[in-house]
Amino acid sequence: MALRSYFEKLKIMLETNSFENFPYRKLTIKVPRRDFFHSIVKQISGTAGKISQKPTYRIEDLGMIPLEDIASITPALYARGEFQIKDDFIYGKAPRHLEFVKLFQKNSPAHILLQFFNRHRTIRELSISLRKRFSMEKEASLRFVRGLFLFLVEEGFAYPLAGVPPHDE
Repeated sequence: MALRSYFEKLKIMLETNSFENFPYRKLTIKVPRRDFFHSIVKQISGTAGKISQKPTYRIEDLGMIPLEDIASITPALYARGEFQIKDDFIYGKAPRHLEFVKLFQKNSPAHILLQFFNRHRTIRELSISLRKRFSMEKEASLRFVRGLFLFLVEEGFAYPLAGVPPHDE
């Protein structure tokens, strides 16, 4: 039942481009079946590893990071992702995935922001760029970029390149 609710909320978010309302929760990472075992091994090694003697965040935990902390993350897109425009929507195929999925409307601010994801800009800097192009308040633009980034992480297109804060247990 919770999975159905998740997909209903995702559909509403896609149709309305309301990335600024992306909920604070653990992310649901989509893994192709053929990569399942490989992802389990990477997850175990990733959570066992430590940087500077402090535990690191698991990628699923990015959705729980407070807005002021996630603003320092630099998002990036995986190199082999594919994007196309069809029927006024942007579709994408994540690396190692087999099918294109609908991401957002072509005229959405998300389409413009997507083009800046590989330019080594933090979420905070991306929100400034968003405010220069669209009439949005500071916090709303930060929430929008956060939501877009986390949505693209869940769909397998994006990852945090830098700036993930240390995880305090």
